[in-house]
Amino acid sequence: MRGTALAMAFLSAACGSAAPASTAVREVLPERVVIATRTVDPEDPAREEPVTVTGWLKLPERAGRTPAVIVAHGCWGDGADTDRWTSELRRMGYAALAVDSLTGRGILQICTGERIVSIMSRVHDVYRALSLLARHPRIDRDRIAVMGFSHGGGVVLAASHAGSAGLAHVEGAPEFAAYLAFYPLGCNVRMLEARRVGGPIRIFHGADDDWTPAAPCRDLVDRLRATGHDVTMIEYEGAHHGFDSVSAGATRRVPGVVNLAQCTFLQVPGGGFVTTDGRPAGRDAPCITRGATVGYDAGAHRRSIADVEAFLARVFSRPSK
Repeated sequence: MRGTALAMAFLSAACGSAAPASTAVREVLPERVVIATRTVDPEDPAREEPVTVTGWLKLPERAGRTPAVIVAHGCWGDGADTDRWTSELRRMGYAALAVDSLTGRGILQICTGERIVSIMSRVHDVYRALSLLARHPRIDRDRIAVMGFSHGGGVVLAASHAGSAGLAHVEGAPEFAAYLAFYPLGCNVRMLEARRVGGPIRIFHGADDDWTPAAPCRDLVDRLRATGHDVTMIEYEGAHHGFDSVSAGATRRVPGVVNLAQCTFLQVPGGGFVTTDGRPAGRDAPCITRGATVGYDAGAHRRSIADVEAFLARVFSRPSK
């Protein structure tokens, strides 16, 4: 995702995730990882500034080199739900690195639109994290996946695009082994080219999501499959945005957040983006509304944990190079 669409990338949400682990695993203090990355100007993607963000790495109990998953939080920032997911991944036998893209930039949240961290800034974060993990003595560099939620899910989709994945080569890192996007931002962005790289893509979505709706993601899946990509969306009937977020609590309306559900953004030659009526994509686009429904769904959450575990077991089953 490049061009003026990056100015929109901050405008959607992500509630974190997860429930207690199904099998007891001794908890450990996570290892702090310092990530030297870049902040991309959302109005001018050619302008970048260096910044340092923090990641928190949990290693599994088993010895030896292990597969790993980099986790990208939603617009509310890194917190308890992200921590639950990293614990689940550790229980599955994988290392998990939660990347905090906001605190190091002096930002608390980007859900309401007062502050912006673009998708491309966060793509830099996860690729720099990939480069670090690829050199870690406990990590299998050829088996590292990326997982994200809402705005973080948009980071996952953008990271899988060939135009972004060149960052892996810049950093001397491998490509991601798999991409896992929960109710992602960005399915309603139509790129001129649908080229993807690296491993398979899985989207996990609530069928009743009115913040990042499932329908544009179904369309994206169809377009990518038509070009030969391994991509599937798993839908959870009756589930809303943040269905895996214990912190979201009972289903409710959140009035203050920015909602792009009614928008479709089209890339134009030169890299910019417009709405379907030809207007430049930006904060004043008439398709933008306020408010969205969020809510925890214990059943959908349990199924998503099982679905993630089954998918990663298949992806990571191949031997290391």
